[in-house]
Amino acid sequence: MTQPTPDMEKMRQLSSAFERNRALCGEVLDDVVRSTYLYALRLAATKTLRTRTGDTLTLLDELSAYRQWLGERMAEIASEGWSLHGDEAASGPGTRAWQGVWHRPKLLDFYPTLAKKLRDTLLQIMSHHPSLDPASIEDALAHKTLALALGGGGGTGFVHQALFQLLETHHIRPSLMTGTSMGALMGFFRAMQVDYDAAMSVLHMPGWLTLTRYISPCIGNTRHGLPSFCRFHFSRMLESIVPHFGWTNVPRFSELKIPFASITSGILRDHDVIETIAPKHAGIFSSIFNMTNLTWKAACSHATQIAHALTTTHSVIEVPMGFDALTRDLNASDGIAFSALVPGVINYEIPASHVQSRKIIDNVFERDKLYRCVDGGLTSNVPVRALRREIDTLKHGHTNVHIIGIDVFAPQLNDGVFYPLEQIANANADIDAYYADAFVRLKHLLSPMNLSPSLKQFKWLNHHFEMEFKNELEIIKYVMAPLRPITKLNIDLFIEEN
Repeated sequence: MTQPTPDMEKMRQLSSAFERNRALCGEVLDDVVRSTYLYALRLAATKTLRTRTGDTLTLLDELSAYRQWLGERMAEIASEGWSLHGDEAASGPGTRAWQGVWHRPKLLDFYPTLAKKLRDTLLQIMSHHPSLDPASIEDALAHKTLALALGGGGGTGFVHQALFQLLETHHIRPSLMTGTSMGALMGFFRAMQVDYDAAMSVLHMPGWLTLTRYISPCIGNTRHGLPSFCRFHFSRMLESIVPHFGWTNVPRFSELKIPFASITSGILRDHDVIETIAPKHAGIFSSIFNMTNLTWKAACSHATQIAHALTTTHSVIEVPMGFDALTRDLNASDGIAFSALVPGVINYEIPASHVQSRKIIDNVFERDKLYRCVDGGLTSNVPVRALRREIDTLKHGHTNVHIIGIDVFAPQLNDGVFYPLEQIANANADIDAYYADAFVRLKHLLSPMNLSPSLKQFKWLNHHFEMEFKNELEIIKYVMAPLRPITKLNIDLFIEEN
C-alpha cells in the first residue's frame, strides 16, 4: 500500500480520535457546533473530492496550510494529545483506535475561530475550482458510510454474524466489505442480502455431516492451490446454499448487493522458497489414504511450518479478489475458496465447468507472477489495507468512510495448537490496524475447530458480542449521523468579508 502523506494521515487520525471522544464522553454539543467541527476535520482529511458535475478535484497541496493550522490548534485545546490507544489489542483482545480528549468548554471557546477559518478555506478552494459548490462539499462530508474488514480464524469467524445482526437491528448497512478466510465466507453471506436476515443465514449453515460430503482426499495434480491433506469442494457447498438466499446460481462478485472482496495470498513464482516447501509436500501423500489419523494438532503443525517458511522469506503477496476489473466477474465461490486454503491442509481447484473463473485466475497468476494460492491470513488476516485502497479509487463515492477491522484470531495463550498460526496472522494484522478507524479484537469466541455451531452457541455469541461491541456501536451511530446542511451553519459561503 502506498504510504499516505504525513499530514493527510495525521488528519485522518485526528478526525477519528475526535469522533470517538465526542461519541463516548457524554458531553453534548449544539448541532451547529458539532457539525462545524466535523466538517472542518473531515475536510482536512480529504485528499480528493468529487463534484456534482462529475469533476474529481485533488486538494492535497491546496489544503496543506489548513491541515497544519488545524492540527496545531486542535492539539492546543486537547487535554492530551491523540494517539493509537488500546495497545493490549496488539497481542490480545481489546480495541485499538486513535483516541484523544477534548472538553466542551475549550471547544466552545475555539468554535468562532474555527468557523471563520472553515469559511475562509472553503471560499478559497471554491474560487480555485468553479465546479465546486456547497452542495458538492456537503455530499462529500456530511454523510459518513461504514466499511468492514472481516478477519479469518475458522469457527471464530462466526461472530461476524452477530456483528451483522446488531448493525441490522440499528438499521446500519455497510457500504463496502472485505474478508479473509471465514471472514470472506461470512462477508459473502452478508453481501448477498440488502437487508440482513440473521435467521436465514444461521439456519442454512451446513452441519458437520453436510460438510463431510464436500471433503475428499487431495489426489492428483494441483493447478492453483498447494498439494494438501484434503480437497474442499467449496463451490458445490455454496451451490446448495445460495438458493435459500434467492439466488439461482452462485453470484459473481460484481453481482453482490454490497461491494465485497475476498483476500487470498499468492506465492511468488520465481522465489527460492518454492524449493524449501516442496519437500514438505512429499510427506503429505503418505497421509492421504489414512486421513482418519489426521488430527488438528498434526494439521496445524504442518500448516505452521509452511506458513512460517512463506512469511519469513516474504514470498507471499496479498491478492484481493472482487474489486479490480480483472477479478470482479469471478465466481464468488472460487474467490472465497482461495481465501481459505490453510497451507498444506486444504486444497481447492476450480471446477472444469467454471470456464470464466479459470481464465480469470490464470490471468491473475500471470499478472502477479504467482506459483500457487494459500490462505489470505498469511498476508492480511483482517484486510483493512485492501478496503482503504478501494475507497481511495472513488469508485464507490467519497472517501468519508469509517473503517472497522474485526480480528477474531488474536493470539490468546490458551489457544494451544492454533497459537503459532495466530502469531503469524497477528504480525500482518498489526499493520492493518494502523489504517483502521477502529480495530476490534474480540475475546468471547467459538473454537476455530467449531465449524458447525448450534443455535445455543449462536445465541451465546450474540450476547457476548453485544457487550464487547457496545462502545463501537455508539461511535458508529455518532459518525454516521448526518451533519447539518453546510449552508445552515453560522458561516456564509456566498459573500466574502471586505
